[in-house]
Amino acid sequence: MNRAFLGNLLAYQLLWCTTVYGAAHGWWWLGFVVLVPFAYWQIGHGPARTADSWLVAGALVLGFTLDSVLAATGQLHYASPVPSTQWAPAWILALWIGFALTLNHSMAWFKGRLLIGSAIGFVAGPLAYWFAGRTWGAVQFADPAWPALLALAVAWAILMPLGSWWAERLHPTLPAGR
Repeated sequence: MNRAFLGNLLAYQLLWCTTVYGAAHGWWWLGFVVLVPFAYWQIGHGPARTADSWLVAGALVLGFTLDSVLAATGQLHYASPVPSTQWAPAWILALWIGFALTLNHSMAWFKGRLLIGSAIGFVAGPLAYWFAGRTWGAVQFADPAWPALLALAVAWAILMPLGSWWAERLHPTLPAGR
């Protein structure tokens, strides 16, 4: 495992934990303290600068749409709902940006493995939201929670392989171990 892979993986995990913890405590901006240097490092110095920039733009559109629909329909309630309770909060968009910055790096091994990516997205996507809510209270599900969890599972089963497919088109590389 090389340092760039490990650095990307650890930076994203730090971003996720910092962002969710901050949102749960009313510090919606805290994740951006980690995101800015992470994005600078990946986009400013990474091998896939242009591709990463396009992935960030796409993830922002898709993430804003998904999380805004879930918020507007009342399926999810976000802590620190800045700028509005009807839209995806700023802090969750920071997570979408961070996620996009993993697609050509620590998650590059999903390239060409779209069914595996779909299966992992189906499980890991809603699990991340559930964990953010259960552990820190950053997300609250409507009662019953299963419609929101199912919507997240289906969305992530599509978004994970879509992101990997697009990352492959933008920056075709062979990931480690392939």
